[in-house]
Amino acid sequence: MLEVNGKTIKNATSFFEQVYPVWVEHGAFLFIDEGHNLPNDLQQIFLSVLNVDKNPVRTVEHEGVPYTFDFRNLTFCMATTDQQKLAEPLRDRLRDIAFEEYKENELYDIFYDNLEYVADIEDTAKEDIVSSFRGNPRDAVVKADDLKTFVAARDVKSINKKVWGEFCDAMGVKKYGLTASEIAIVRALGERGAMTLTGLSSVTGFQKGAIQKDYEAMLVKKNLMQIDTKRQLTSKGLDLARELR
Repeated sequence: MLEVNGKTIKNATSFFEQVYPVWVEHGAFLFIDEGHNLPNDLQQIFLSVLNVDKNPVRTVEHEGVPYTFDFRNLTFCMATTDQQKLAEPLRDRLRDIAFEEYKENELYDIFYDNLEYVADIEDTAKEDIVSSFRGNPRDAVVKADDLKTFVAARDVKSINKKVWGEFCDAMGVKKYGLTASEIAIVRALGERGAMTLTGLSSVTGFQKGAIQKDYEAMLVKKNLMQIDTKRQLTSKGLDLARELR
């Protein structure tokens, strides 16, 4: 596999000078991470390279030089979390593979595996641990790494509800894995009731774009907030707001 971050490819010329030779020489599986960062001139070239055709061999020219792509030997794959930034014709030429969201038990397994068995976890702590996950494996891995350091420093052999609570206090892990900014939004809605985006921005001091892009998604995902014409807490969110008073 040849893995390249799309952001590091500045233009089509840099692709053909740096990536293409290695890809072809090794007959590699080319994986471009953050593919939405590919420069537009390269995306346009890929329209020809990746066009649906029975002939697996395609040749394109760039700055007067022909480049051959033999897909009997080459494989192309991209990953992105912002696919709308990709040119629509390019997306149409690729097979779309969407991953399902991780289930809580899968995140717990990732967390436990990365804990590397440095301590047992009692059932009393498992529910609190699972509820702290933010829904992605990276978060579960980071929490496991932090917990390994915590238990090593205190020579803890078993994680129960009390020990987990002490860990959360020490590392600033909030209930449901929320950030301080998300907690501030819950507090504001708990104190003032339903608010417009503009009102919530005024009360919290957060930019409207930041609320929409960075904070709301997790609150909705955790079933703490719902959005209609206004932002308001769910019954679960109201319970949390009362705890935060």
